Amino acid sequence: MTPGELARVGSLRDVPRASGSEARRAPPPRTRNSIGSNFERVILRCVLVKPELAARLPAELCALETLEGQAIAALADAARVEGATLVSAALIERFRGAPFEPLLAELRASALESKLDPGAMEVEFADTLRRFEERYLNQRIELLHARHREGSLTPADREEYRSLLARREAFRQPAKSSPAAI
Repeated sequence: MTPGELARVGSLRDVPRASGSEARRAPPPRTRNSIGSNFERVILRCVLVKPELAARLPAELCALETLEGQAIAALADAARVEGATLVSAALIERFRGAPFEPLLAELRASALESKLDPGAMEVEFADTLRRFEERYLNQRIELLHARHREGSLTPADREEYRSLLARREAFRQPAKSSPAAI
């Protein structure tokens, strides 16, 4: 090596390196919202493949602070207004300019690319919706239970708590098979 090359190599060694914490950034912590958004993304994908499922979307379960929740609430509202006339491609157009438009377009493109079977979407939608609702019930029960421990539970909260416990118990009951299914 020439003296110039040695000097250059020496100067490279003197360059400060990023510390371990700066060099490797940890992924963001997984929160309930990120878990919720997985459920929500599956539900949205199902609706984009089979729009008539939008009529079964429970708007009260949507976390409106997420794009996914906003999209579900908007689709549920559209289903209530338009009924069974929703068409997948028209959904994207209907929400052009909405903050969640890119999300819908991304999920629709992914669904088209995967060539998802609309018949299979019914099963996936029902399963995901059930798990999503169960998670919502548990979170809401936890919140009301915390209020109870703090002594800030109102009579309306008590009634909601009883109602949620009954709904959660219904989720835990195995589906009763009809005699025709046996």
